[in-house]
Amino acid sequence: MPLPQYKAIVDFIKEKIASGELSAQDKLPSERQLSDQFDASRITAREALLQLEKEGTIYRLNRRGWFISPSRLVYDPTSPATFNQILKQQHRVGTTTPLTTELTEVPADVAKEMKLSEGSPVYLIRRLRCVDQRPILIEHIYVDANLCPGLLKHDFSQSLTEIFAKHYEKTVHQTDVTMFPTSLNAEDATSLQVSAGSPCLEIKRCRFTEDNQVLEYDLEFWRHDAVELKLSFSQQ
Repeated sequence: MPLPQYKAIVDFIKEKIASGELSAQDKLPSERQLSDQFDASRITAREALLQLEKEGTIYRLNRRGWFISPSRLVYDPTSPATFNQILKQQHRVGTTTPLTTELTEVPADVAKEMKLSEGSPVYLIRRLRCVDQRPILIEHIYVDANLCPGLLKHDFSQSLTEIFAKHYEKTVHQTDVTMFPTSLNAEDATSLQVSAGSPCLEIKRCRFTEDNQVLEYDLEFWRHDAVELKLSFSQQ
């Protein structure tokens, strides 16, 4: 029985990757080019690309096309290492782009997590993080404004952990982490150059100072095809 047309396209691209003809970050032919090459419909070509995307083999950037996925970033959300330190360990290149910053009132659900009264002032920092030029992560970071006055004057393309230590003499002594799969809202999906409703991994991280104050409450939304979680622990 002959292969379905979409499967022939899938196998063709996988063979090109296996042979080294296509490598990480290489751009794929367009849907139209693939449909012409395989004498298939545009719908069939898109079905093949979507299948490869689900597997994490390729990824899409809006208005730019489809690309071969690099290896996933190996990430331990409980590690004290900063994002940039993790990238350096894995010989990856990253950038952090602040998207929005504001002084606002803490939302009710966040107030509970941060042990603050409703309406307390917090800084909200929204950042985009890229690895090897690929958008992989959106952060929504809440910081108690009373602990870090004047925080918004700093450069948030840099490590927030280092800003806390250098300018406010605040260090993290405990981190609580929660993880679960969810989907991206329209705003975050646009920043990550994927469709609204695309699957993602949400990581909630609450960081405490030595005197048990919540210094930072961080909501991270990771592209599902860009990260591999690896946690280490000892059994005694």
